[in-house]
Amino acid sequence: MSINIPSTQDNSQISDNYTPDLAQSRYDFKYLVFPNDLGMSDLGHYMIININVPTALGSRSAAGRYTNQFTLLGKNERSKVDILRYGPGGPGNEFAVIGSDGSRPFVSIPRATRRIAESIALHMPSPLIYNTQNVYEEISLTALGGKLGVATAGFMTAAAKTFAGTIGRGLASGASKLAGAAGQVAGLAAQLAQTPINPMVEILFSNTTVRAFTFEVLMAPRNEKESINLKAIVKTLRFHAAPEYGMGVGGYAAGLTWIPPAEFDITFFNKGVENMNILRVNTCVLERIEVDYAPTGTYSTFRNGHPVAVRLSMGFRELEPIHKQRVLQGF
Repeated sequence: MSINIPSTQDNSQISDNYTPDLAQSRYDFKYLVFPNDLGMSDLGHYMIININVPTALGSRSAAGRYTNQFTLLGKNERSKVDILRYGPGGPGNEFAVIGSDGSRPFVSIPRATRRIAESIALHMPSPLIYNTQNVYEEISLTALGGKLGVATAGFMTAAAKTFAGTIGRGLASGASKLAGAAGQVAGLAAQLAQTPINPMVEILFSNTTVRAFTFEVLMAPRNEKESINLKAIVKTLRFHAAPEYGMGVGGYAAGLTWIPPAEFDITFFNKGVENMNILRVNTCVLERIEVDYAPTGTYSTFRNGHPVAVRLSMGFRELEPIHKQRVLQGF
């Protein structure tokens, strides 16, 4: 089955909210599809999982003995995160400018991946939850001031030790301990008087976490072809989510290093066009894959041994955190 995915974006202008076409640009490849009539039911909603395999060091060819057996797409068929950072041509090309101010990401690592022709098409997962979380820290200005005072006392102690000799070191040490004890006594006295010292807490932004997704798909094959496709989809995801033994330098020390797993691009479609009415998902790694062959609580198969139903649960994590520019681009 072939699903036509036309271009959905206008790339003529590059600006802060530049949204290039992140879908697959070639249509003549084999999809692993479930169910067979995908796109014809559920009002034409489905998701496509594209696979980006790791490449060899300093090369654009696939790495490893197994990954390089898959058909690579054109040299500009890259992951979403690389297209967003560097433009369709990748790092070092004339279109590698994303911001309207002519700047590039200050620190970014090309993912060293190539997209392969094999893709997976599934019906929409449930639930479909996007969770963006910012990390804030409580800062006590009172405690901060106390620490600054202790640091100042420590500096004065060090200076006294340096310039005042043995007597000066003793006096400075005693003064430092006395100051610390006085601070503790003052705090205790304030509590006993039922007037505890105000910590003067402020909330300061610390970090924003990368988004994680759990996509669950219940697959109940209706015929043998769908059973075969289901098995192939599970095997394909598990294969590309697994690392590979590296051969080492010159083919020696096999197994000493790992070749990383593939990365995945997930796109939601409605009747052949990317659905921009829900949030996009950037390039992800597949952290967890769970296959339940008895989702109803009872293990059951057809006569040929294929399970009657399978619950596929996939835990993805994006490669970069969400910032304002990505929000403007639909993520």
